[in-house]
Amino acid sequence: PFAALALAEVARADRIAPYLIEDELVQLLADAQHWFINISDYRGFSDADGWRHAVARGSDLLMQLALNPRIDGEGLRLIVSAVGAQVAPKGHAYVFGESERLARPVLFAAARGAMDEAKWAEWLMVLTRAPDGVKPFGSEWLAWRHDVSAFLQTLYVNAKLGSDAADDVLLPGLEAALKAMP
Repeated sequence: PFAALALAEVARADRIAPYLIEDELVQLLADAQHWFINISDYRGFSDADGWRHAVARGSDLLMQLALNPRIDGEGLRLIVSAVGAQVAPKGHAYVFGESERLARPVLFAAARGAMDEAKWAEWLMVLTRAPDGVKPFGSEWLAWRHDVSAFLQTLYVNAKLGSDAADDVLLPGLEAALKAMP
């Protein structure tokens, strides 16, 4: 997680004053996406180790990349895809504010025009489908529902109440997804 924290600063510095060559920026994006979708350590705060929080720190890295004007639409969609892979990890319920951190790169990708309204609606609706083989109302299903609901609600509140009208492209899909949640 600490490497992601450091790389978020690398990405932020490049966003403010570009210094990475294009191939390096693309490699950073590819590596960030690959690492993020493969996170399996969901600890937030550990009494023994302090903050671990790989999902939050990885989200910060993805956010900095989503804000970078040199990342094109394809790159933004890779970021959104990576976030989607961690919205509701199997058998884990987030309790350390992960939904808020996961929402940030998506909000910035939406504001930058990553997808049109129909594609956002499609992506969001996929999140509302419980994983195959998960028993409704069992603990795994409840964790999935908790995580997806928290993520969708966080996106909705930020898009609806935020001052950036560009992320309003999310609202129709979010309203449909929230209504579709079991």
